[in-house]
Amino acid sequence: MISDILSIGDKAEVKAVRRDGDVKEIKIDNRKLKSQVIDITGETDIKVTMPMEGGRIILLPLNGIFEMIFYTEKGLYRCFGRVVERNRSGNIYYLVVKLISALVKFQRREHYRFRCTINTYFRPLTEAESSREDLESLLMGIAEEMEAPAKKFEQGTIVDISGGGMNLVTDRQLEKGSLMAICFHIQQNFILREFHVIGRVLLSEETANRKSSFGNRIEFEQIVSDEREAIIRYIFEEERKIRKSEKS
Repeated sequence: MISDILSIGDKAEVKAVRRDGDVKEIKIDNRKLKSQVIDITGETDIKVTMPMEGGRIILLPLNGIFEMIFYTEKGLYRCFGRVVERNRSGNIYYLVVKLISALVKFQRREHYRFRCTINTYFRPLTEAESSREDLESLLMGIAEEMEAPAKKFEQGTIVDISGGGMNLVTDRQLEKGSLMAICFHIQQNFILREFHVIGRVLLSEETANRKSSFGNRIEFEQIVSDEREAIIRYIFEEERKIRKSEKS
């Protein structure tokens, strides 16, 4: 049953499926539409909030078929669904979606994760910031905030990192699906370089060996391309140093 996988409150991403079978992400200026499960009404039917962008509701067409990716407690799951009803309850606009394929465990393109210990500053994006269409310009403002990070930012520790994301340890649980501004430093060629990224929380759970400590799987939502390449170079160089040390 889908209730064994999905729960009320799970976040979702939506992609439209064209009639010719090609999948096209529904985006507004490169931003994905977001939704949330608000009810499970049957073995194949769920209610989800109508996606919103920039404070306006996006009306998905009746009988339209969509790919849906759900952020669940058990990880990412993917399926296809058909919109069978659009409705409203009080101030909540919602869709009734019939799932027309099985929920399948879903993994995004994997990146090699390098174990490390990197101190970092982070803060959740506000609702207004999360709905902005220009996350790249938002990164510039976040860089300016780092002149006095203690005023707005919390501290955490990156324990592994890749070109696509990181595992961030914090002293509190982060909201699954939320966006975080994250700032950290990496030393390359004897120069300490500052990085600013926006990441989405895929999973946040208490660590097994330490109470009040939470491991957070973060996927980069916005990162400058040369910074991603710099992270990959850093991993390559650090791995090379480790191999050289093991041989000596």
